[in-house]
Amino acid sequence: MQKRIRMSAAVGLLVILGSGASVAAEEGRTAHRGEGWDFMIAPYLWLAGVDGDVSIGATAASGSVDFGDVLNNLDAGGSAYFSARKDKRGIYVDATFMEVSAPVTVAGGAATTAARMQLYEVGGLYRTYEGYAGADGLPVSTDLFFGGRFVSLDASVQPAVGVKAQGSESWFDPIIGASHHRDFTKKFTISTSGDFGGLGIGSDFTWSLRVMGGYRMTDHTNVWFGYRYLDIDYDHGTGTGKFVYDVALHGPILGASFHF
Repeated sequence: MQKRIRMSAAVGLLVILGSGASVAAEEGRTAHRGEGWDFMIAPYLWLAGVDGDVSIGATAASGSVDFGDVLNNLDAGGSAYFSARKDKRGIYVDATFMEVSAPVTVAGGAATTAARMQLYEVGGLYRTYEGYAGADGLPVSTDLFFGGRFVSLDASVQPAVGVKAQGSESWFDPIIGASHHRDFTKKFTISTSGDFGGLGIGSDFTWSLRVMGGYRMTDHTNVWFGYRYLDIDYDHGTGTGKFVYDVALHGPILGASFHF
C-alpha cells in the first residue's frame, strides 16, 4: 500500500511538472532555443540530513540527522552536475559523494552508524517545450529526462556494547523524471525537478524532488540555492547476509553553474 502511494505521488509530480509545457504550448510563444552545443558544469554541496532505518544482518538501526547536525556529522562530501545539449536533445551526469556518521538506536541501546555513499546519475534529456511567458517575455522550458542512478554504499553500525556490523552494496535504479524552468526576472530563475524509479530492478522504489533558485551573475555564470529530497527503499539478502537501506536524504543545496 505504501509503495502504491509513493508511485501515485511520483506520477502526480511528473504530471504537475509537465503541465507547464502543455499550458505554454497553447500560447504559441516563439522558441528561444539557440544553435550549436551548450555545455554546463555545476559544482555544488548538498548538506543532506538522513532519516530512516539501516539493517546489516541481525543488527537493525534507526535514527535521524537533522540539518542542524549535518555539518557536525558530515565527514566529507561534494557533488557536480554536467550537461551537454544541442537542439531539443542532450545528456547529463550528476555525481555525489558523501561520508556521514551519526548516533542511532539499536535493540541493545545506543550505537553509531557510518555510511560512505556514491551516487552516479546518467541520462538523456528531451526538451518538450521552450518559449517565453509573461508580459516581459521571459524564458520558460520543460524537459523530460530518463536514465539511471547507480548507488554504491558502505555502511557500518557500531553498538555501544557489542560487535560492529558492516556491509557493502551496489545497485542500479532506472529512473524517469521531468524538470521545469522559468525566469521570473532577467536575473532570477526557478527550477523544479522530480523523478522516480527502482521498481524492484535495483531498489524496491526510489524518488526525488529538487527545487532550486538561481541568480544570474553574468551571461555564463549562475549561483544556485535550493533543497533536495531523495528517498531510497532498498533491501537484499536474508539472514546474516541481509542488508536494508530504507532512508530519506534531504537538505539544502548551494552551488554555481558555468555555461560555455
